[in-house]
Amino acid sequence: KRLSRSKGEEGGRLVVLEGIYSMIGDRAPVADFVEVKKKHGFQLMMDEAHSFGVLGPNGRGLAEEAGVYEEADFIVGTFSKSIGAIGGFGAGDHPLFDATRYASRQYMFTASPSPASVATAIEAVRLLKREPERRERLRENSIRLFEGFKRLGLDLCCDEVSPVIAVECSDEPSTLAMWNALLNAGVYVNIALPPGTPGNQCLLRCSVSAAHSFDDIDTIIELFGKVVAAGHGKAV
Repeated sequence: KRLSRSKGEEGGRLVVLEGIYSMIGDRAPVADFVEVKKKHGFQLMMDEAHSFGVLGPNGRGLAEEAGVYEEADFIVGTFSKSIGAIGGFGAGDHPLFDATRYASRQYMFTASPSPASVATAIEAVRLLKREPERRERLRENSIRLFEGFKRLGLDLCCDEVSPVIAVECSDEPSTLAMWNALLNAGVYVNIALPPGTPGNQCLLRCSVSAAHSFDDIDTIIELFGKVVAAGHGKAV
């Protein structure tokens, strides 16, 4: 509706989507947005921060996985997730895209990454290209943890499997109690509380890695079950 109202107005129109949304691990319906783009004529920016190196045949992110990579006008992402470095990137074919080097205050007044960080990022990208089996291992680990949590009866915030798996808890005291009990048991998860969560949910946010073994994943599932059974906290 907003795109219809703004049609014909001066200036460009830009829609920004995330690949994997960082808090609960859901995915943007990017293919649907591409159809809307064809109708309304906006430009599409994909933020692949949590999906770069994770999704797609070549690890380019959700747009590649959905088969609409060429429809994205701009791709941005970070080196701090799958790449394990610092910094980020922006890419696009727009003729004025390079002007951001001179017009963006954030870019102009940000210090350049160190040579070591740049070298790390480059080698990590090469590694992802050389060893696609890492993405497959990550996918298998994510499915294993997701299904294990489902068997425990935990309330997961998203029905889509991704390396970000969020468990909803009943209230803040229960969330804090579960987080602390898991930490004491040797499992570190991120705690996310209102107002920084969608719908003011209380979450324990798990991040799966390709470096986890199946034994690691099974241990995490077992310890979550023990913490809930011991009454240290109450999942929804």
